[in-house]
Amino acid sequence: MGYDLQAVIAEGEALRGAARDLPAARLASIGQGLSLMPMADALFDSVAAATA
Repeated sequence: MGYDLQAVIAEGEALRGAARDLPAARLASIGQGLSLMPMADALFDSVAAATA
């Protein structure tokens, strides 16, 4: 069984700033000051709509 994970990994504070205006964003701390933001369909759609 395989998995396909599409996400953004960045310094936690920077990612929190970027996600502030994205209600669909969910952040997970992964240690050493880094956070992961999965690119779920709802998040991808909201980012695509904002840039259109």
